[in-house]
Amino acid sequence: MTFGPKRGHIMFIFERLFRDFGLLIVYLLLYLIIRDVQILYDNIALAVIAFLMPVKRLIEYLTTYYTIDHEKLTVKSGLFKKQLQEIPLANITAVDFTQPLIMQIAKAYSIHVENAVSLGNAAEGSVKIVLGAEDAVTVKKLLLAKQESYDVQVETPDALATYRASVVDILLMGFLQVSLVSILIQSMAFLGIASGFLAGIIENSKGTAAERVVMMIISNFGPVLLLQAAAVFLVLSFMIGTLISFVKYYGFRITDRGNSLFVEYGLITRKTHTVMKDKISGLVYNQSLMMRIIKRGSLSVFAAGYGAIDEDKQEETVLLYPVTAEAELYSFLEAVLPGFADEPVYEKAPGKALPYYFLCFRFIAAVLLLAGSLLIPAGFVIIRQCAITVSVILLATAIISVILESINSAVSPETKMIVMRNGGFRRKTTLLVRSKVEFAEDIASERKRRRTGAATLKVGILAPNQYSTCKVRNMKIEAIDAVRSGLLY
Repeated sequence: MTFGPKRGHIMFIFERLFRDFGLLIVYLLLYLIIRDVQILYDNIALAVIAFLMPVKRLIEYLTTYYTIDHEKLTVKSGLFKKQLQEIPLANITAVDFTQPLIMQIAKAYSIHVENAVSLGNAAEGSVKIVLGAEDAVTVKKLLLAKQESYDVQVETPDALATYRASVVDILLMGFLQVSLVSILIQSMAFLGIASGFLAGIIENSKGTAAERVVMMIISNFGPVLLLQAAAVFLVLSFMIGTLISFVKYYGFRITDRGNSLFVEYGLITRKTHTVMKDKISGLVYNQSLMMRIIKRGSLSVFAAGYGAIDEDKQEETVLLYPVTAEAELYSFLEAVLPGFADEPVYEKAPGKALPYYFLCFRFIAAVLLLAGSLLIPAGFVIIRQCAITVSVILLATAIISVILESINSAVSPETKMIVMRNGGFRRKTTLLVRSKVEFAEDIASERKRRRTGAATLKVGILAPNQYSTCKVRNMKIEAIDAVRSGLLY
């Protein structure tokens, strides 16, 4: 069975609607509002640019053909400059479907094909194909036919073991992932600056009786109004985060197909991922500060072909479950990915290593910022007061973050996986497949080794760029040696 040579679906032209047609839409709206052709003639350069991108996209559609045989995917494109791209089916690592709202209406899919090259260069290692629903299913079967771990006969995920995330789980994920620390810092900084300005206005108020009445109202009710504004900002942040999560992950479900996992989600833009289990390099259990308080976290997977940066400069990861309790994490993995189900026994950083955690950018930058604010001339009272207030808040936050990092940092070298845990306010637990590890090294000065018996553990793994290097600071030398001894080179 083969496919093509064939053009994609006509929706290929509109796949990047706002990117390719945004300027044209703005130009037409201006014409409808202004109704003055002369103004548009005066800006003819804008008109040319506005029409150029849609025309370019149309030419790409008309000159691009896809062919799939039993060995490779072939893409021929170009009008004057011909380009031929061939990807062996055996090297394909991922075939994902994306269906924005406009494609749902047209019953078309955007298919994202990745191969091993995309680990180093996403632009060279991926192909985007837009096809109708029937062609999309056929193409997916052909592209994954060479993968031993993929069962091309499976078409109905409802007939298999399926785990669905409830609406409550999805909303909870959005609510808990809002950075409470960031919001509090912004709110406190806003309160400090606004209070300083109000104090300056009140102190320098010399006017009519009416102006003095206004100043009295500000002096009496200004702090209350500021606190109310900060509270509204906090509530809106949580509402927006929750809404974004609902729209992005609505209908989330994961289906265990034996040798692969089928993940789909999305309200306005539907996405589906097929993850071959043998290509999984590791898992990440992310916990925001609020997630840690209620002992919850979100679980993601990274594998060859996932996590690369696409043409729109967006990082793509595969969420394995929106929110799961710490106590239920390994029982869930036992059901879905048994190879990751061993609970780790952690080796933490030695107490002597605590001072070395303060050798980080966020703490040093906060100290320098505070020193700089103290050097502001005393004559600039309000500016100096605001700068010192913000600097003290940032320094206190940095100190707490560093202390939390020293508590969170740990490694578990004795299980089937290498488990590394790090982070300050946000804690990240990374489970790495030993056979995918390419190197493990420790970084520390001789003085630090003698005084603390600790070093920074750095592990390189076969994965997309943002996951390819995992690091945890100030681990015991013995724990690092245990990690090395279990590696398969």
